[in-house]
Amino acid sequence: MLFLMFLRPLLNGGGFYHIESATTDDWRMDLVVTYGHERFILELKTWRGTVYRDTGVDQLLRYMEKLGETKGYLLTFDFRQKNVSKAEWLEVDGKGIFEVQV
Repeated sequence: MLFLMFLRPLLNGGGFYHIESATTDDWRMDLVVTYGHERFILELKTWRGTVYRDTGVDQLLRYMEKLGETKGYLLTFDFRQKNVSKAEWLEVDGKGIFEVQV
């Protein structure tokens, strides 16, 4: 909810977001943001270990494939850490994923 509170004023009439949008075969994604003519696919996760994180990457890749996108975003909330964040671009199966951990 805090992320959406941060996001809403940034969009401010220039875009919108969908929560839990379904693709045609009922796979679900957490958030799709449309701003202008661009679409951003976000997978939101809570840190529960590297296996769970890898599952999030796989889910995001499937969503990107279904929607024909080459870029996606993985946002992981890690409540174990204090003031430590990570942000990096990954190349996975020819697609770009910007991973942010906060």
